[in-house]
Amino acid sequence: MELIRRLVKQGVISEEQLHEAMIETPDKQVKGAAETLHSLLCYKYHVNPQTITSGTSTDIDSEACSFYLEDTLDDSWSYPDHKLWTLEAVNLMSRLKLALPSDLSKFLDSLIVTVKLVDNLLSKYPEGKEVLRKATGI
Repeated sequence: MELIRRLVKQGVISEEQLHEAMIETPDKQVKGAAETLHSLLCYKYHVNPQTITSGTSTDIDSEACSFYLEDTLDDSWSYPDHKLWTLEAVNLMSRLKLALPSDLSKFLDSLIVTVKLVDNLLSKYPEGKEVLRKATGI
């Protein structure tokens, strides 16, 4: 990835071409970031691969997320929900102006720790939500 970053700085390839390559052929870190983002942010109903393969479910809701079903297939990263979350990961890298997928992984690790801390705090002090909202503006 360092070599590719150097090529971007030298103008041999564009940032857009780099992002397209990360989406088309995600490396281990981009895949990990996509999986983490999916776990954190996907609120859709999820198709259970076991019910599909066992024959206990006959229809798949077109609005459902098939990420876990896709995981059971060969070349899972070429399927729509994996592509969607890979795109989300690469777009987040761009929005945060992060140079490397490892930087995004560090950001997401810190985010998870923060979310857990805030969740624990609010479970102990539910009334603190309003204070938190005022303090952060969110």
